Amino acid sequence: EYLKREFPKQYLQNSETNTALQCQTVLNIYGKFGWEHYQQGQLGSQMILYFKRDKKDNKLEFIKLDPKEEAIIQKLDPQQKPY
Repeated sequence: EYLKREFPKQYLQNSETNTALQCQTVLNIYGKFGWEHYQQGQLGSQMILYFKRDKKDNKLEFIKLDPKEEAIIQKLDPQQKPY
């Protein structure tokens, strides 16, 4: 109890290992860039998500991401980045 009280951050759930939360964060970032999830499918054991975005959407320079979101974007494969 003493350690939990003195070091509460060490006892918080680690969101980096929460797959559902990671997916939610990435989908929210895609949404900021104007992408809309419209369909999903499955190929073997892999889930495939389909997105669409209006080609005329030129608001990329106005999008603000926090440092955590920026770090997530940097980890994506270049072909998976939302911009």
